[in-house]
Amino acid sequence: MTGDKNVGYEYHAKDYIFLNCSSAVNLFISTIIMQARHISPQRKREKKQREKVLQLETQSNGYSCPHHRRRRLHPPRLT
Repeated sequence: MTGDKNVGYEYHAKDYIFLNCSSAVNLFISTIIMQARHISPQRKREKKQREKVLQLETQSNGYSCPHHRRRRLHPPRLT
């Protein structure tokens, strides 16, 4: 992170007035990154679960298309 060395994550939006523009922008970006990191483990778990469910669905009825999971494009294959 570029900018002032004494600028930490403890700054909030109301403190941006006291910072120069570049460090404020950098801080904003870094706080977003920190939040994203904070959320990610739970999101990963949810994503894995969703994928597992989708896999099971596709195995059971052969209906959902793997490339477009939300739209069910291919009807079941009639053998």
